Amino acid sequence: MGQQRLSGRAGHPAPAAAADRRRRSVSGERRPGNHGAEPHRATPRPRGPGVLACAGYTALAYLAVGLPLAVLPVWTVRAGFGPTVAGLVVSAQYLATTISRGLVGPMIDRSGPRCGVLLGFLCCAASGLATILAFQLSSSGMALGIVVVGRMLLGVGESLVSTSAMVWGILRVGDASAARMISWNGIATYGAIAAGAPIGVLVQGIGGFTLLAAVMLFTGVAGYALARPQPATRAPAALRLPMRRVFTRVLPLGAALALATMGFGVVTTFITLFFVASGWQDGWMAFTAFGCAFVASRLLFASGVTSGTGLRIAARSLALEIGGLLLICLSNDPASAVAGAAITGFGFAMIFPALGVLVIERVPPQSRGAAIGAFALFVDLALGLAGPLAGALAERSTFAAPFAAAAVCALLALCLVQWLRRSSTRARA
Repeated sequence: MGQQRLSGRAGHPAPAAAADRRRRSVSGERRPGNHGAEPHRATPRPRGPGVLACAGYTALAYLAVGLPLAVLPVWTVRAGFGPTVAGLVVSAQYLATTISRGLVGPMIDRSGPRCGVLLGFLCCAASGLATILAFQLSSSGMALGIVVVGRMLLGVGESLVSTSAMVWGILRVGDASAARMISWNGIATYGAIAAGAPIGVLVQGIGGFTLLAAVMLFTGVAGYALARPQPATRAPAALRLPMRRVFTRVLPLGAALALATMGFGVVTTFITLFFVASGWQDGWMAFTAFGCAFVASRLLFASGVTSGTGLRIAARSLALEIGGLLLICLSNDPASAVAGAAITGFGFAMIFPALGVLVIERVPPQSRGAAIGAFALFVDLALGLAGPLAGALAERSTFAAPFAAAAVCALLALCLVQWLRRSSTRARA
């Protein structure tokens, strides 16, 4: 009889054991024995790859993104198309990423981030295959169309891998270290882009566009092979916020992020053509300077990002970005343009984590994938608009004009952040 009081009625599990099994089945983790663990024991973090491994997945995906960045705009212009078409080719990737964000975030919340990473790398590999096919064609129009298809596949892969890897890492480290995961994810993103641009130029010089596309294919295959053995991890199941409510909570911070991202979009799309139009060599150096400064900024300041400091850090970062974009616009030599790209990258680096920490606070854990996806959607939207808008502006003016326009966008973002700071101060008073 005493034993029955401890373990429950015959044939029925004790309530503590049943609850424990339900928790394990939801989160995907397996804990040995101790079904009747004491209720105050801390729940172990879900198993899976650590912060650096998750950042590594992001790095591989963005290496595929960075490889053609310094090559495709020049190839498009030499094929007989204008700067606007060159901007559209680059922006096709971001358009696909934008469209897919609304599906990616909820999918990650339902199926887990591992599924998103694997599917994303398959898309990256498919993009490489499509690009290989495009460069075998003699018709420039058909080749351009298939390149655009490859860019869109790459955009979907970028959306899946970057969002999934970030959520995967946050599940591992917990909410208190979310800013660290976001920062390392960003370091991987822009570090890979910075490395990918010169590598892409080098590879294209050695083996042409086909070898470049083959390297893109290899990054997708390598990423899939590395992520496949990892255990699945999911957030606890619970009632999730509708996507509409998630988007509403993210909107003010996302709008500031979108305006700030226009500078990054203009740098990645038009800095090479700006160098060519100015008669300068080695435009890839601006990509590398941007990426290296970005990584340095994250390493120096990521640990200081909290919900209380986020808006202040974002404001300071925007001021730096404005200065860097204006320096590029006014530069009379390549060294000044490279320095401007570095300052832009140094300032832009902290905007996403500074605002992203506030985004995470606005939603429950089970809607975090949707929130991060919605927040990143504003980056994609800005990058999708930056190419064609800046291209149209360059055709009607000079290749320096898009950088001035991006500086104005960053100034508007700074005004919005300052308004959010004042609103936050009034709410606390």
